[in-house]
Amino acid sequence: IALLSLFPLYSWYKQVAAPIPPGVRLGGVDVTGMKTVDEIRAHLDPIYHDLLAVRFQNRLLRLDPDDFDFTVDFDQMVADAGRYLGGWEFVDIAVREAIGLPQQVRNVPVRYTLDEAKLRAWLEAAARELNTDPVAARVLDTSTPAAEPADGAQPTPAPDFPATVPQPRRGLQWVPGAPGYEIDVEASIARIIDGLTSHDPRDVDLAIREVPPPMPTMDDLTPQLVRLLDDYPAFTTLHVIDLQHDDAAGVDGDAAFSAMATLRIALAAAVMEKLPDGIAADDPDAQQVGQWLDLALGKDPNEPANSALAWLGNGSTAVGAQRLTSFVQRLGLENTFAQGEFGGTASAPLTTPSNQRERPNTRPDANMQTTPADMATLLAAIYECTQDRG
Repeated sequence: IALLSLFPLYSWYKQVAAPIPPGVRLGGVDVTGMKTVDEIRAHLDPIYHDLLAVRFQNRLLRLDPDDFDFTVDFDQMVADAGRYLGGWEFVDIAVREAIGLPQQVRNVPVRYTLDEAKLRAWLEAAARELNTDPVAARVLDTSTPAAEPADGAQPTPAPDFPATVPQPRRGLQWVPGAPGYEIDVEASIARIIDGLTSHDPRDVDLAIREVPPPMPTMDDLTPQLVRLLDDYPAFTTLHVIDLQHDDAAGVDGDAAFSAMATLRIALAAAVMEKLPDGIAADDPDAQQVGQWLDLALGKDPNEPANSALAWLGNGSTAVGAQRLTSFVQRLGLENTFAQGEFGGTASAPLTTPSNQRERPNTRPDANMQTTPADMATLLAAIYECTQDRG
């Protein structure tokens, strides 16, 4: 009998609570007491059609929902809220209301339609305008005069150079690059939709991807090497190889130079090629050759180098020079050669691409010649051998 007496009360309260029972929110907004869809629409529609603030770093854009055909389906939202007018969830709502307990908040998501293609096009246009490119590392110009020292401070003494000699640069001071930033269009679409369907706050931070600055390349290094060498009083050349990326930079790296000292490195490589077991501990001849190479690479006298050169030529330094030249040219070092012993002379040089150039002309020795590029290439090849790649 008690249960039957409660049924009319339950039905009556269901009619009173319709269409939105207590505790139920539409898109997070409390519309308790509003009895028609038109009344709910009149209350909520201005909120969802208010301008949306969209931020990209320190730039603020205004987005009008009407530009993207954004429409909220209030009829569907009210229909979705109707599920809380029946079953145990409504019993919980009714009991809480009857005994004065706080209602459990139940939210109905915003139902909407939107032209996503228009929104994507708007974001892509914004990206073209707002995206920033990364800034590569650069060399700080240290050629400007130093600032005056503070009162009472002693100026830093500068090295003394003759008046006719410019002060050479001591190095290159690189300034780190800066990242760029670009709009992540797809991720930003989701954020904007969240903003459009939110009643408060009406602002969105666009999704941004950081673009790291590019690492300096050998192309970036080359002009800086020119600046570095321009201040040197003597003619100086450079050739630098990046062993990780097999890239190179240089200044007049193909200029021909006398090669009496540097060619000893090539001699050591040629001799080691001829030794099948290297400098074996149980081979007295190999041990002797190893001592010659050690002295040739570590000391100035030519005798140890010439002894190793003669060994390479089976007792003849002339034959050894021919074999050394053949060895380096097989490696692609076309500007490197030896015609005789270290410290020897020759009437005319062998013809190479580098010594046929008019400038720069270093007046290289006719007996032995090489270039910075050839020596750098040889050293890089030796490094590759140490990595089991040569």
